[in-house]
Amino acid sequence: MSRSTGLALAVSMIVSLPLAVACVEPLAPSDAALDAGTDHDAHAIPDAFAAQDAPRAPDAGAPADLQGAIDYWTVAGSLAGVAALAADEDTRIVVTSGMATETGPVGEHTLFNVASISKTFTCALALSLVEEGILDLDAPLSEIVPEVAIVHPDHPEIPVTTRMLLAHTSGLVDDFVFLDDYISTGTGDPRVDFEQFTREYVADASHWGAAPGTRRAYCNANYGLLGLVIESVSGRDFRELSRERLFDPLELDGAGWFFGDIELDRVATPYSGTRRGYTALDHHQYAFYPASSLMISVAGLERWLRLHRDLGLLDGTRYFEESSIAETRRAQYPDIDDAQFLTWYAESTRGQRFVGHSGSSFGTSAQARYRAENGRILIVLSNSDAYIRSRVGIEEGAVAIRAILDRLDAELDAR
Repeated sequence: MSRSTGLALAVSMIVSLPLAVACVEPLAPSDAALDAGTDHDAHAIPDAFAAQDAPRAPDAGAPADLQGAIDYWTVAGSLAGVAALAADEDTRIVVTSGMATETGPVGEHTLFNVASISKTFTCALALSLVEEGILDLDAPLSEIVPEVAIVHPDHPEIPVTTRMLLAHTSGLVDDFVFLDDYISTGTGDPRVDFEQFTREYVADASHWGAAPGTRRAYCNANYGLLGLVIESVSGRDFRELSRERLFDPLELDGAGWFFGDIELDRVATPYSGTRRGYTALDHHQYAFYPASSLMISVAGLERWLRLHRDLGLLDGTRYFEESSIAETRRAQYPDIDDAQFLTWYAESTRGQRFVGHSGSSFGTSAQARYRAENGRILIVLSNSDAYIRSRVGIEEGAVAIRAILDRLDAELDAR
């Protein structure tokens, strides 16, 4: 290897490392969303929120009461703030802890970036178009988006379909160095539209792996392509369609894709946590935002899970056909991965199988899951980089989130 080639490779690795770490699955078989390498500018925080004397989990036991337990795990996990919810048909429990911003605590209506949980909303938009009769999940993308050649260069005879994008079997793989160019910090809108992103992404032969339909490879880029599919089929802006079909009718508590669509004073600041305190990070936005940009509260996400738990019904009104939501609980390619459904996948809490999705990026870690058999919903949202830290050997944040999920589930047993 020449010196220039070695230098280029080293630079590439340094640039892509934060993205690669953020994208790795936090808890099998979950997958995390990716994030840009944001600037870690230190900010002063109130002493009450600093974790200076926090015991590291699991060295000391959590208090018996629920609020005390959540407070304990928030501090022990170096989680800046937490919004936790457990619910079933008869019980609803919301517990918040820690800080949303430097000056305010987390509340039930704090908006968090939920990272890859965003993908479940993209899936629902696609299913709404299937119900309308204008999208076939198994039609070749070459027919849906003929203006862009979405074809595996080594397997042109195998059509790539919308179902493959949704189930991560398209053959595409994430290129974190490439994706970094399509992420911006701050609260501005994305700089690139879906067509440009798709055209440039699929044109690179290195972005293709296994033959379509033969292997599951979690890929954020799939959902940038889905944005183009949805806009092409519907003739509508993805952002507007989300508002019209999901956010407004389902009353999702001020949810939105872009910062211009939400109440900024409700948004949690993203933080990187340490045992000695927290560092505020920049907000960020993706050109392929259907993969990882949704901002929503724990209350709004509860309504979203209730809709799925109840097979398209919410507050007595049907918003999706029962068969559509049932499809999001079915293994799409069981011979490849029987835990991967349509966007959603199988999760486990206290030995019980849930349908769920996780989310992770710099400054946000999230879990959302439901169990249809007993109607349970479990949600943990945090404005911390717990899962990213776990990928470099700092495990207390990931341990804390799993402990909170277990504690929420146990609390429902006790009530």
